Amino acid sequence: MKQVATSIRISANAIGYSLGFALLWFVVAAVQPGTTFHLAPPLVAVAAPSVYRVQAGVSRSTAIRLAVGGAAVAAATAGLLAMVGLLDGPSLLPFGGALIESLVGVMVGGLVGVAVAVWPQPVSV
Repeated sequence: MKQVATSIRISANAIGYSLGFALLWFVVAAVQPGTTFHLAPPLVAVAAPSVYRVQAGVSRSTAIRLAVGGAAVAAATAGLLAMVGLLDGPSLLPFGGALIESLVGVMVGGLVGVAVAVWPQPVSV
């Protein structure tokens, strides 16, 4: 039972980091409309599994759920920014606009997040 409580606490903490970065991305986009923050989507997506990596006691399946959760937060933030017109800046990709670039960044961040989450942790001595 204690392990489940620890897992829930770590998961809530980890998703909180993704939500915090998503809020920061939204605020900065509102202050600077027309600017594309290229690293924000992968940063939001990879925040949750990265927080997991620095803590112990979470199962591999929970780590993967955290990576998917971080990517979902990033995708939802990109969608919300696009709906309110704050994702209208230039894109680094040769196709699509800032929304497509953000979604590609979310996918890359999600894949990196899964890799970070499932990478074996070093054994402490």
